[in-house]
Amino acid sequence: MRMNEELKGGISRRSFLKTTAAVAGTAAVGTSLAACGKAPRGGSAGGSATYVPGQIAGEGEQIFRGVCRPNCFGFCHLNVHVRDGKVVKTSRAPYLNGAYSRICHRGLSHPQRIYDPQRIQYPMRRVEGTERGACQWERISWDAAIAELAETMKKNQETFGKQSVALVIGSFLDTSTMSWMRFLQATSMTTIMPNYDNASLYGQARVVGGSNWESNERADLVNAKTIVAWGDNVTDAQIQSFHFFKEALQQGTKLVVIDPRFTVLAAKADWWIPIRPGTDTALLLGIMNRIFARDALDREFLAAHTVAPFLVRSDTGTFLRLTDIDAEAAAAKAAADALGQQLFAQVFAQYLEYGQMVAYQAGLAAQAAVAYQDKYIVIQDGAPVPLDEATNPDLFTTFAGEGFTCSTALQLLKERVADMTPERAAELTKLDVETIERLTDICVDGPVSHCVGYGTQAYTNGVHATHAGFTMCGLTGNIGKPGACWGSFWVGGDVVDPNFIIGAGIGTSASIDMLDFPTVVQTGQFMGAPYPIRMLVSVAGNPLCCHPNTNGWIEAFEALDYVVTVDSVMT
Repeated sequence: MRMNEELKGGISRRSFLKTTAAVAGTAAVGTSLAACGKAPRGGSAGGSATYVPGQIAGEGEQIFRGVCRPNCFGFCHLNVHVRDGKVVKTSRAPYLNGAYSRICHRGLSHPQRIYDPQRIQYPMRRVEGTERGACQWERISWDAAIAELAETMKKNQETFGKQSVALVIGSFLDTSTMSWMRFLQATSMTTIMPNYDNASLYGQARVVGGSNWESNERADLVNAKTIVAWGDNVTDAQIQSFHFFKEALQQGTKLVVIDPRFTVLAAKADWWIPIRPGTDTALLLGIMNRIFARDALDREFLAAHTVAPFLVRSDTGTFLRLTDIDAEAAAAKAAADALGQQLFAQVFAQYLEYGQMVAYQAGLAAQAAVAYQDKYIVIQDGAPVPLDEATNPDLFTTFAGEGFTCSTALQLLKERVADMTPERAAELTKLDVETIERLTDICVDGPVSHCVGYGTQAYTNGVHATHAGFTMCGLTGNIGKPGACWGSFWVGGDVVDPNFIIGAGIGTSASIDMLDFPTVVQTGQFMGAPYPIRMLVSVAGNPLCCHPNTNGWIEAFEALDYVVTVDSVMT
């Protein structure tokens, strides 16, 4: 009866502690309630291949709503079927929009993971006196694990400071991640920030802003004349989305796949382009070269929605502004800047007790409130005018100021891609000139949906692939319209009010990039100041395999006094 009450009404305090408890020493813990022999109220699960959305519970069975959450970002809804406190299967649960009422084999196989014989269901502590990596473990109780974890954290933070305990989280766990972030805020642990899969986010931010790498939603593919998939093997990576591709193809949309491998999606394509790995940027620059050569520009879009007509100073590389050519405006800006710096210093000092990160953001907000609103300058009819006064700015022109010259951003881009001729692009990509010309034909004949996987940015300087892709779409106006886009569709959302995290208290320790973490541990220094880290809590991930600089992370692990791993299997 008690179990049923917990299933219906939520998670009890004790079961929550059991679920989220980290383990003393170098240990591993399952993060699902199923690890404690209890069925999840919501979360990952799977099962039967025969189902009816919204089906009713069978005799002796209860159904709970869950969500499948592997890294496909599908968030497919699940019915979780429970008998006698055990998950027996999952079935597809409906979305309000039936187009997304899908489930694949991953979602249907979660019970196998929940009850996997290799799954760790109890706290395991490294046997005293054995070395890390020797795989010598002993089972301890949940109470003992929680008590040792709390005692060790408290001892470290009292001795070395709040920052001496660090938290690193792997795959995004939604509500579970929110719980850990609340824990982090309440204890002021150091945060280890991930930077994998971020190159495309930086590339997008350079061109269109924002921090989420999102294209048009996949249901929009039917509006595209052509789909160009850049390393995007949805038939493996996002199975639940493939039906959108198939429905677009059935109504006449063409499919081009650019991928070094002959994937399942390539087998479905009208044209497969086996590009040399890591040369997507060269191909995009080659296409832009041909767009300029053909004068296949969407001039109206460029003038209205891009920085194409903005003037770029030759001496600083920045956009020309009113303060660069108007003395009165320059004086007003100088006065505002001085006031802003003064306010920043005052507010920073006022909020420093809440931590440097909070104080810095508060200072920036105060500074921004009094900032001078400078204006961009463009050329119209041969004369410089503020952007907000221009009706038909020149796209290709120059301007001479006092001690500097300017060219439009579009002119500079044309010059930048001039040397990426079809012949040069073909040499780099191991394609032929005819392929590049034909692909250009497709890119200028929109609407085109460019669906991009993560592989294009997983190289040195991978940021440029996304930067170039968005730029190419901007030249032809192939963005922000039905069937016209660039990017991936990885949409997530927090299901927990952010105040849930903040309400635990304001963390005062720093956030450290995973690339810097090994150095910080080894040197005990961060940003020129003492910053000892002695204990690490690693949740739902394996930084020794998944983070850059494996050797550095191994050395950091060896230098730490205490390591806790919260995971469902030995890694």
